Amino acid sequence: MTVWAAGNDGGDGLESLTNPPGRDPTGGIISAASYYDQDNGTRNGVVSDFSSRGDASRSQTRPDISAPGENITSSCRLYLVICSTGGAPENGPGLLDIGTFNTISGTSMAAPHIAGIVAQLFQANPAATPARVEAAIKATAHKFTDGSSYVGGTSYDKGFGPVDVVAAATAIR
Repeated sequence: MTVWAAGNDGGDGLESLTNPPGRDPTGGIISAASYYDQDNGTRNGVVSDFSSRGDASRSQTRPDISAPGENITSSCRLYLVICSTGGAPENGPGLLDIGTFNTISGTSMAAPHIAGIVAQLFQANPAATPARVEAAIKATAHKFTDGSSYVGGTSYDKGFGPVDVVAAATAIR
């Protein structure tokens, strides 16, 4: 399995701005878009403005799935470019843990959510193929109304919608 961050170039559906490796149609290669729960912990948030969109007329360019990617607090090192973009560096518990956490946004924050869920699905069914895991994630995604409409189950900005790990784990068994 491979999970790609869709990219942080936004878009309007007139052209694909998703990262090219995530457009690979091979089963088990997933492109993750970012959605923002507006800090309320629900799945009925909005598509993050920065999340790269696919070409509305070419479904193979769309992200596959959405996951939380905005205002995510994560371990980080401020000397790394992506980590220095956050606005809330925090120290960790150790004496040398200076600036080891930060709150940042991007599809690079959404992709690890999907990667962790993929691992859980392989635990739920170790015999599952990467294509079956991807299919379970897509088939059980939560549909929310923000952004473009779903055509054939997917949309150019959020893919099949926000991931639903409980439904996917039930489906993969």
